[in-house]
Amino acid sequence: MKYLLSSLIALTVGAVSIPANAQMWLKDRQATQGSGFRWGDIELHPGIGAEFGYDSNYFARPNNAAAYPIVDTMKLRFTPQLYISTLSPQRKDATASPPSITFSLGGTLMWSEFLTNRALLGRDREIGASADGNITFAPGRPWSFAINDRLTRTAQPSIGNDVTYGLDRWDNRASGELTYNRNGGLLTWGLGYAFANTSFSSSQAQQLDNYHHEIFTQGKWRFFPRTALIFRGSIWVQNWMTSSPGLPVSTPVRLLTGLSGLLTDRLAVTALVGWGAGFYRFDAKTDANAKDFDSIIGQLELRYFLSGAGGTEGGASASSSVAVGVSRDFQNGLMSYVAGVTKAYVSGSAMIAQRFYVGADVAYLYYENSEVLIQNTGTGGVAGQKAYDPFNNSRLDATLFAEYRITDWLGFNGTLQYSQVFADQIIDSSLIGGGTASPTSSLSLAYQRVSALVGVRAFF
Repeated sequence: MKYLLSSLIALTVGAVSIPANAQMWLKDRQATQGSGFRWGDIELHPGIGAEFGYDSNYFARPNNAAAYPIVDTMKLRFTPQLYISTLSPQRKDATASPPSITFSLGGTLMWSEFLTNRALLGRDREIGASADGNITFAPGRPWSFAINDRLTRTAQPSIGNDVTYGLDRWDNRASGELTYNRNGGLLTWGLGYAFANTSFSSSQAQQLDNYHHEIFTQGKWRFFPRTALIFRGSIWVQNWMTSSPGLPVSTPVRLLTGLSGLLTDRLAVTALVGWGAGFYRFDAKTDANAKDFDSIIGQLELRYFLSGAGGTEGGASASSSVAVGVSRDFQNGLMSYVAGVTKAYVSGSAMIAQRFYVGADVAYLYYENSEVLIQNTGTGGVAGQKAYDPFNNSRLDATLFAEYRITDWLGFNGTLQYSQVFADQIIDSSLIGGGTASPTSSLSLAYQRVSALVGVRAFF
């Protein structure tokens, strides 16, 4: 528990490991999958990738803390995947009646083997995974019902000097949604329920296991062929698996409305504005003036399609487009229990001559963090007591991905990622570990990290 506070503050403010599933091609299903194999009325899309590369700062540590040395490593990363689905529109008979059920199911394993500094890393490998599934009953009918589930395993070490535990965790979200579809999609409205939970693998972090119930609704009125007014709303009821004092229970609410669609054949806009609030409640806390979130949220994005969108509202695949945008939202934390997040970003991708794919993302995020609470009942303080006042920090992320596809199913690629967190906050581990503070017990949240990989993948 001694170094859990610093690690969890880092998790809250975004100073986290570059995700194990950060491969650029996993973000776009068109880049992930090839033409696939047909098996009756089912499509199979297998694939595998192998990469070799370098990570400059595996623990995401600052460069000015002698007690927490920066550890770099060389690694091999393997990414097998398999997706199964009903036939895609390209393979369907246009004259046939719509199917009564459609589904998609798939998963990806991210296996990294460390080649250098294993002793300093405290591990030989890390394993991440993701899986998602969808079943839709009566698709395209006036009434339809969809069941979705997404399971993710995130591999993340602690930034403290105890490398024997980390913040590895499982996240799962299962949902069901009933949708009304009128006049071929002129008006659609959905109402759904979701249950989500997070489970930490380390015993030191399991007191932070949590779950939430969510009711959500979303509607769309298409007043032009490729432009629509939209509405989104949700309310959570979040709780913790244990009754550890000092952990806030919350009921986040989000309401958004706006416009999404094409202004021209090449220019699309997403403009959403609304309200969000956290409604945080505490069983035990010393500060009666806790920071909550109650503010405007929204998103504004302009996207330019390099060769024309040609799709419905919101445009078609963004595989050849450039986008610029800004968003405002908030996120639930663990010890800094809420953070307002303002994000400005630029992204782009293009397929050149059907052989060369390039994608880039740059994002700047500004976090407004609440106070940080002590959660354990050790000698460092009483559970629920304020350990740090509210503080702000920011983060810069950049990713560049390029792939040359020799054939329709084989490509060579390279990925370059850069992350930097700007923060003045210093974490004093003596507050929760007991004893007298010293320079070696303090840890900054600021850091820099570079990851570079080259690889090959086969995708069908």
